[in-house]
Amino acid sequence: MATAFDNADKRRHYGRDPLVLSVSNDGYRFTSAYALRCGKQQYRVPNVKGRGGGPQYPNLSVYGDKLYVMYSIGKEDIAVTIVPLSAIK
Repeated sequence: MATAFDNADKRRHYGRDPLVLSVSNDGYRFTSAYALRCGKQQYRVPNVKGRGGGPQYPNLSVYGDKLYVMYSIGKEDIAVTIVPLSAIK
């Protein structure tokens, strides 16, 4: 993970919405960004501590001609967003 971009100011909380896929050829200059998921979710179980809101712990996999992005939603669910590779430029 890119620890150089971690939030060093732990007193402030930065939201995790939207979940963004950023694209780079060299890992330094990002040329495109795509919002994969945005908006508040409805919680089934209220008052759970430590929920920051928005998608969390994203991971991805490429299979065939699709990108699969898996992530946690509010410590309750796992969601998957599927993106055709042809849509990413």
